[in-house]
Amino acid sequence: MLTFRTLLLCSATTALYAQQPAPPQSHHQQPVVCAHRGWLSPSQVENSLPVMEKTAQAGVAMIEFDLRRSSDGRLYLLHDATLDRTTDAAGPVLSKSAAELRQVHLRGPETGRLVEAIPTFDQFLVWAQHHQIELMVDLKDAPSAQVVSELKRYGLLNRAILLTFDEATAQAALASDPQVRVSILTKTQSEVDQAIQTAGQHPIDLYLPRTGEPALFQYAHQRGQKIITDLMEGPDLQFAANGEDVYREYLKDRPVDILVSNHPEALRRTLSNPR
Repeated sequence: MLTFRTLLLCSATTALYAQQPAPPQSHHQQPVVCAHRGWLSPSQVENSLPVMEKTAQAGVAMIEFDLRRSSDGRLYLLHDATLDRTTDAAGPVLSKSAAELRQVHLRGPETGRLVEAIPTFDQFLVWAQHHQIELMVDLKDAPSAQVVSELKRYGLLNRAILLTFDEATAQAALASDPQVRVSILTKTQSEVDQAIQTAGQHPIDLYLPRTGEPALFQYAHQRGQKIITDLMEGPDLQFAANGEDVYREYLKDRPVDILVSNHPEALRRTLSNPR
């Protein structure tokens, strides 16, 4: 039985999201760098519009952010299911109304200083309309149909990735729009084959674990599939102590199309100077 976590992926960038299998290349294209929680480093406020503005100005091509739902169905940018860690309030987000959440502010992770009110999804989408940046949306408990509807309303569906780790949510998101792309977590070559067979005519991307051996990445690439992975618990942690060569070593034998990182600016700099 296939074990997977799921991304739902739409993009107008055909060079990045081409659906037809391609023959193996001797030189893989440079990966797209995605800023985890919208920041340039974990010292910044997560899921913050001013921080995302700095990330966009730094030239990062994609940002990842999280969505949570209020008791009356409004969507907000927030990672946790509760307000305790990142705001000046407490309790489950889902227990608060939109009127209550308007009074809640994000806290700086190091200073504890209050910054902006929790951004709404609508506010974010207005911001995104004015920036040429790809979007990776971690759905958390946000209904996929509602998210897709909002992305369409703002004309942003064609450059959004919808991320979920729940199979039921993935199926609902697939049903919400015929153009969505699905990325399946595959840990072995046989799971790569099974994922491709299971998908049939539906376009898929493969999410490979960052701990996967280079041979797995190479095999998935040879099968003509786009590859996504993240670096947060591996090379990102080693980067602070050992510098950018950590990224070069990791990517030397691993073809990847999208890299999610806590240090996207440093990663982007490394990719621009491969040596």
